[in-house]
Amino acid sequence: MLCYRCGSHVPDGAAKCMVCGQPLSGNRRPAAASEDKAKGPGPLSDGELFADRYLIHELIAIGTIGWLYKA
Repeated sequence: MLCYRCGSHVPDGAAKCMVCGQPLSGNRRPAAASEDKAKGPGPLSDGELFADRYLIHELIAIGTIGWLYKA
């Protein structure tokens, strides 16, 4: 997983970031290995209509604070 403060890689289950010392809460999103395979790594799927306006074509990138889609 990534630290939400500095973006450094942190082992799953760590209590704090090894780089910046930010305490990490227990209510975290699961690691990518345990993601729902039908849905994919992001909250939206290809072909899904978002906000009744944008048709999602593909996931372009995943960042420390969100997902970038081609729509």
